[in-house]
Amino acid sequence: HLTNYSKPNQQRHIIRLLWMVPIYSINAWLALRFHKTAIYLDTVRECYEAYVVYSFFMFLVNYLEEHHGNVAALLATKRPQRHLFPMAYVLPQWRNGAVFLNNCKAGVLNYVVVRPALTLLALALQPFGAYSEGDLSPTKGYLYISIIFNFSQMWAIYCLVMLYYAVREDLAPIKPVAKFLCVKLIVFFTW
Repeated sequence: HLTNYSKPNQQRHIIRLLWMVPIYSINAWLALRFHKTAIYLDTVRECYEAYVVYSFFMFLVNYLEEHHGNVAALLATKRPQRHLFPMAYVLPQWRNGAVFLNNCKAGVLNYVVVRPALTLLALALQPFGAYSEGDLSPTKGYLYISIIFNFSQMWAIYCLVMLYYAVREDLAPIKPVAKFLCVKLIVFFTW
């Protein structure tokens, strides 16, 4: 991608996604080598994970812009997208167009903000023994940070899925599901 940088709006996001592998592998090696500093090393990895999710979202949006013009206008031409189960019973339907795109973007961006903030909170709690990674005791911060983190991540992924379902025919040439699964498998296996 660097040697054939012909579509910078798309390729810069692809490069950000590809950087995930060396960053995660170096982080894993260092965490295994220097076990006591793993929580501090994982800070970089976790923040980059949030950045990768946003970069993936922007990759999809930039692809749509390049091939279809204004994404909000494209979404306005689509039939209204119903929320997926079980959210269809909880959330009102999002209006098509700019509102839909902004809701998806806000959902992804929530993770970009929440993940680093929670990571910094975990780092602040660690020296006082109030974090205790893996300890689900209600007296430790790990339980609460994990709950907030998981809801934030699920909401970001849900918003990505909503965008995909709204424009899946338009995204079909780039096979985004396979790319997204690769990103999530890297996160899963390094975890």
